[in-house]
Amino acid sequence: MNQLTPNPVSEPVTNPHTEKIMGDIKTTLTFANTVVAGVPAFVSVHDSSYVAISGKPLSDLLRAFYDAGVRRVEVVIEAAGQRLAAEANVHRRTDKRSGRAYYWLYPLQPAQYLLRDMLRRYRGDASYNAKRPMPIKILTIMPKLK
Repeated sequence: MNQLTPNPVSEPVTNPHTEKIMGDIKTTLTFANTVVAGVPAFVSVHDSSYVAISGKPLSDLLRAFYDAGVRRVEVVIEAAGQRLAAEANVHRRTDKRSGRAYYWLYPLQPAQYLLRDMLRRYRGDASYNAKRPMPIKILTIMPKLK
């Protein structure tokens, strides 16, 4: 596993994967600092009971983390007018037909429960498995270094 160390130079370390994320969103992957993203994403139900954070621009950003060997991140999201900080695991699944890899976040407890409750309130009913994702915004992502 790659050991990530802070960059001694004041210039941020960038990854080419983050350069192609949406034209007006400027993201810089910096291992010494926080990634300030402002990336739109969605909270939805994965695997019938777990809440996951996913989305196309977020998937492209998480690819840079995954390729660098980072499997756990600290993320700050804005959902339903509230800010929530959480630790999350970076997951990847490859489509067998197309070969495209998809990346998403599984928040750890207690954020898993908080997001689940926010999702229920957003949907306005108890139909937890309905296919209506809640839009959120990723404010910051930071690698969780050991």
